[in-house]
Amino acid sequence: FSPAGVPAPLDFAVHMMTQLLAGLVAAHELGIVHRDVKESNLLVDRDSMNAKLCDFGIARSQVPLPDQADPTSTKVVVGTPHYIAPERYRGVRRDPRSDLYSAGVVFHRLLTGRLPFDAPGLDGVAIARRALTEEVPPIEGIPEAMVRVCLRLLARDVQMRFQTAGAAMEALHYARYYGAEAGETLDLPPSDSPERPQSNGSPWAVLLGIGIL
Repeated sequence: FSPAGVPAPLDFAVHMMTQLLAGLVAAHELGIVHRDVKESNLLVDRDSMNAKLCDFGIARSQVPLPDQADPTSTKVVVGTPHYIAPERYRGVRRDPRSDLYSAGVVFHRLLTGRLPFDAPGLDGVAIARRALTEEVPPIEGIPEAMVRVCLRLLARDVQMRFQTAGAAMEALHYARYYGAEAGETLDLPPSDSPERPQSNGSPWAVLLGIGIL
């Protein structure tokens, strides 16, 4: 990833996000909520620049399992403050859409070089307060359709967020190649046309640590 304060090239940002979202698709289809999505939990091969989602240490099944202790069953919120979705501070523990918020934080950093609610000297409580009460700072110099994808991932209301990682990945694909969000009216090439780009992110994302279940 780029140094702090330096935006990543747009193609690289989309490449990383496609693989991250593909990893979340696989995890969520298995009923797993990662709960600690962030850049340091993406292993990137320097030769291929393919990424693997890793570190499922605090991941949990979407449906509580009888023999699975949950350290967040109390009022303690486990995770990395900048990446914790607002609803988790309100007691939601196993919603896969919380992973999408965290992915939005990663995307925001890729696009802008900074975390959305960061400021010098902030502790976890201050970061949480900003995430719960403030709007995401403006994202400038990025195509509007791409900004809309990022802001929807970061929506404070889970109902306004993408409801699945697959939907977010499709929207990212449309925003990058057609300058629009998925579902908007577009004059697209036929589905079998070589001009129509194909999303091939899913095979790139390999989940590590599934054995925790």
